Amino acid sequence: MKRSIKKIEPYLFLLPTLILLGAFVYYPFGKTVVGSFFLVDRYGGLSKFTGLKNYIRLFSDEGFYRALFNTLKHLVMMVPCTIGSSLLLALISDKKSRFSRIYETLFCLSMAVSTAVAGKIF
Repeated sequence: MKRSIKKIEPYLFLLPTLILLGAFVYYPFGKTVVGSFFLVDRYGGLSKFTGLKNYIRLFSDEGFYRALFNTLKHLVMMVPCTIGSSLLLALISDKKSRFSRIYETLFCLSMAVSTAVAGKIF
């Protein structure tokens, strides 16, 4: 009895995470994939099965490729800049100096204020 409980114990710890992942990630993703094969009315309801026609129309649209190129261009520019600036800020905050307490306070304050502002907006 005790041995079988020890075997399933790790899975019981993972169960809440798996339930939340299923509810908030995998179910909406699956619903989106299924919905991509249908025409959708203005209220979000599936109205008519179209098969691959939506994808054919998407891949034949020049605006899709322009948007894809712009997204990739943005990704190539922003990811290295974001990682580089984050590394630089981490190195600055790790270095102890006369102004490090002020810097750390301002750094944490910006994160706290943005959360408070987002909470106030919503």
